[in-house]
Amino acid sequence: DFLGRPTTLLVKPCSEHCILILSILRLLFVPFFFIYTSADEDLIPRNDTLIISGVALFAFSSGFLVTAGYQLVPKLLSNRQQLRSNSKLAGLMNVCFSGSLLVGLLTSFALLGVGVS
Repeated sequence: DFLGRPTTLLVKPCSEHCILILSILRLLFVPFFFIYTSADEDLIPRNDTLIISGVALFAFSSGFLVTAGYQLVPKLLSNRQQLRSNSKLAGLMNVCFSGSLLVGLLTSFALLGVGVS
């Protein structure tokens, strides 16, 4: 997450469509992670480097996509709207991002509570 955020200074996000595609591709990490950790070792050989790289890439993409969203959303507004609601917009995006992290955390606790490990 920490390295993904400044990367948006070097690699500018092109459009909101690009961010949507990258976000959907990021969701593919979730089933891969669960399949990789729960499959038999005969089917998928275990490799710590692979799983650590996957988690690092997942975290990197989180920082990149959040910061790219912060950069792209003001461009979707007119100049007048930007001047009127720039701080409100940043606050709303912070609340949405924090809410999504909270929902993910609560979902993982709920899954642990029912015995999914």
